[in-house]
Amino acid sequence: MLATVCNTFAELRGRNTAAAAGLLLAAAAACCIGCGGKVASQLDDAAVQQLRNRLLLAEEPTADGTPLTTPEELREQLAAAAESAADVELAGGRVLVIGQVGGVPNPWKEAEPNFPWKRGEATFFLVDPAAADAYADHSGDDPDHAETCPFCSKNSGDYAKSIAVVTFAAPAATPTAGRGVSQAGFGPASGAAAGGSVAGNAAAAIDANKLLPIKKGSLVVVRGRATLAGDLLVIQADGLHVRQ
Repeated sequence: MLATVCNTFAELRGRNTAAAAGLLLAAAAACCIGCGGKVASQLDDAAVQQLRNRLLLAEEPTADGTPLTTPEELREQLAAAAESAADVELAGGRVLVIGQVGGVPNPWKEAEPNFPWKRGEATFFLVDPAAADAYADHSGDDPDHAETCPFCSKNSGDYAKSIAVVTFAAPAATPTAGRGVSQAGFGPASGAAAGGSVAGNAAAAIDANKLLPIKKGSLVVVRGRATLAGDLLVIQADGLHVRQ
């Protein structure tokens, strides 16, 4: 599947950037949430609390030999590893990534109208802190700046390289229910590609900001495993710490 995504991305390089990004996002969703067009069925309150307790880290995670990195830094490391066919551990190994929930213009307005959330799934978009800070300095306190600034509106797609897609899998025993992935992005569609996690579990069927105490602008540290689907960074997370 990942090879297919990378080939698709290569074919799209010469086409319209916005169209390429939308199609790549759809392909990457299949890698991020697996294959089979499924996400977990609705969790009851007890299951949500159990999953929350497992994922939410009271203290910032540390691991020997696992430095804290940012989405852009991790993307560069994975890309270099893929090109050199070296450091296989990096591509499938555990990572610690710091970033902000949202905080930049939405690169995928049509595909992801609820950015930085994925409604109905425990998925959110993690932005590199440097990119979020730079945009905050540029936009000031104007919540509508991304739409009213001609430059930001025109160039919102440039922020894709500063974003990681973070998803949390439901408990392995959770049954799955059909839900497809649209050709435009992550949205539901019939007869489209698969849902479920990289590890084979389905994505938890609850908004990430309902599962965990995060909001737009939260600074978090994510622990998990990372892959590069074409040019999109995907993190299958197994822990999250909220810094602020």
